[in-house]
Amino acid sequence: MKRSTYPLYFFLLGILISYFLKEGYSYYTYFYDLNSSDKTLCVVLFLVGGLSGITFKDKITQIRLPFYLFYFLSTFYVLEFCYYLLSFSSYAHFPIYFQLILSGIGLSMLFRMPPKHTFALLFGVLLVLFASFSKLEIFIFSAIGSVFILVASNKAKINWGFSALCLIPFLFPLTPVSYFSDQHLYHDKIISQFTTRFSQIDITEWKGDRWFYFNHRPYFSTIDYSMYYEPMAHLPLRLIENPEKILVIGGENGILIHQILKHESVQSVTFLPYDSSLFRIASTESEFLTINHSIFDNEKIKVISNSIFDYLAFENTSFDLIYIDLPDPSSIETSQYFSKEFYQLLKNHLTPDGIFITQSMSPYLTPNSFQTIKNTIISAGFQIQPMHNQIPTIGEWSWVMGALDSIKFSDFQFEKAEQLNTKWLTPESTRLLLSFGKSPNSDYAINTIDSAILFKLNINETAFH
Repeated sequence: MKRSTYPLYFFLLGILISYFLKEGYSYYTYFYDLNSSDKTLCVVLFLVGGLSGITFKDKITQIRLPFYLFYFLSTFYVLEFCYYLLSFSSYAHFPIYFQLILSGIGLSMLFRMPPKHTFALLFGVLLVLFASFSKLEIFIFSAIGSVFILVASNKAKINWGFSALCLIPFLFPLTPVSYFSDQHLYHDKIISQFTTRFSQIDITEWKGDRWFYFNHRPYFSTIDYSMYYEPMAHLPLRLIENPEKILVIGGENGILIHQILKHESVQSVTFLPYDSSLFRIASTESEFLTINHSIFDNEKIKVISNSIFDYLAFENTSFDLIYIDLPDPSSIETSQYFSKEFYQLLKNHLTPDGIFITQSMSPYLTPNSFQTIKNTIISAGFQIQPMHNQIPTIGEWSWVMGALDSIKFSDFQFEKAEQLNTKWLTPESTRLLLSFGKSPNSDYAINTIDSAILFKLNINETAFH
C-alpha cells in the first residue's frame, strides 16, 4: 500500500469507527437496558482493543490490508447481523462486543500516525457527527470526503486495487435496522407496526413465531391462535346440518373465516368488518397473509361496507350461523355490541335452527363481565351454551353460543372434530371446552345500549390486568 493513499484509508477508518460507535450505541440502547455494568463492559472492551493495537502494532501493520478490509465489511454488516440474531437468540449483542475490540484496535493507530493521517481520521469522525446532526445520508458525505482526500493526495501513486476493495461494502445494499417507538414495552423484537382507527398493532418475533399486540395488549400469536379460532369456528358449525350461509361480524385478521371455509358445505360468508383499516392490512400485509392463507381472495366471501347496526337493522338476509369476533367492551362504542338490543337484532337474521357465537372475555379474570354477557343474551330470548379454553398468549378465554332452541351436543358431533384438518381441536378437547365448575348464584345485570353496564364492569375488572 503506497503511503500517498494512507490519508484516504485513515479517513474511511475514521468514518467507520465513529459510525459503528454511534449506530452501535443506538442499537444497544434500543433493544437492551444499558445499565452501568454494560457501559463499563463496553468501555473495557474498547480499551482492550486499543491496548492490543498498541502492544502488537508491528504485527497489525503486517496484516493491515486484510484488517482494513475485514473491519470495513464487519462494520457495515454487524448491526444487520445482530438484528437477524435477535429473532432467535438471547445473545444477539455479542457481535457488538467483538466489533468494539476491532474499533479499539483501529483507533490505536492514532498513536503511530503522522499528522496528516491523524487529520484524515479525525476528519472522518467529524464528518459522521455532521451527517448525524444534519440527518443526511452518511455515505454521501463519505463519497465527498473521499474525493477531497484523493485530490489532496498524489493521485498517480494511488493503490487502486486496495481502494476498490475498500468500496466493496458500498456495492451491497444494507437492510436497515428498523426502530420502533414502542420497542421498550416488549422483550421480543418488533418486526412490524401498523395503525388503524381503533388500535395500534405491534408484531414481535422470537424463534420464527410471532405475537400480535393491539394497543399493547396481547391479541394472538402463531403459537396458539388455533386454540382460540378452532373452537370458535368448528363447534357451532358441527351443531347444524350442512350450514351454507354464514355471517361474520369482526374477525378482520381473516383467521376465523379461514377456519370456517374448511367446511365444504359453506357456500357463502358475508363479512361485516368492524375495523376496515385492519381488514385492509390483513388483506395485503405478509404478516397476516401467512396466517390467514390469503383467505380474502376466496370468491365465497362477500364484504359489506355498511356499519354493523345499519346492516342488521335494514337487511333481511337470514344465516345459518353468525360469528361475532369484536373487541372487548372497553368503550361505550364496543359495549353496544354486547347489548340486549344487539342480540335482539341478531334474531332477525338467524334461520329457525340457526346459532350465533360471540367472544365473551375471560370467565375467571373478568367473571362479572362474562356472567353479564350470558345474562344479557338470555334476556334477548336465547338459549345459551358457554365454552372456554386456556390460551397461553391471552389466558383463559370464553365464548357464548346462543340459539332459539336448546343447544345439545352428541357423541357424533364430538367425533366430527377428528374429520377436520385442525391443529389443536380433538373430540377430547371439545368435551373439555364445555366443562365449567359451579356457576355463581348471584344475579347479574342486563347490558343495554343506554346503561352500558358492561363497559363499567369491564373497566373495573381490567384495571389491574
